Amino acid sequence: MKIHHLGYAVKNLNLALRNFRKLGYNKLSPQVIDKQRKVVIQFIQKDGYQLELVSPLGRQSPLGNILKKIGPTAYHIGYEVKNINRKINQLRRNKFVLLEKSSSAPAIAHKKVAFLFNKEIGLIELVEK
Repeated sequence: MKIHHLGYAVKNLNLALRNFRKLGYNKLSPQVIDKQRKVVIQFIQKDGYQLELVSPLGRQSPLGNILKKIGPTAYHIGYEVKNINRKINQLRRNKFVLLEKSSSAPAIAHKKVAFLFNKEIGLIELVEK
């Protein structure tokens, strides 16, 4: 698995973006509203590293809980995989819990993604090539 991105929870995407740009993150994707996951997403890049800025879309967003407890923070690693279903099955056999089965991600050109959790390392996202 190759690292695709680091997911970063922010309260206000535009304010966070302004500050990340001060750190040199100047390659930007368009902002995308993901109604299914109740978030607004924008990818930013610097020196070959990609961050996924994720902001809640309304009060019903599950991301709101993370922001209330911790504040703005890195909260998942996205991994690129060739066959998402095969990788999900492998990880489930190794004590990862599937939180969201594979589905289309509008912010990543509608590629299939899935979220899994492991109590020792937290949340990961799989992104199918």
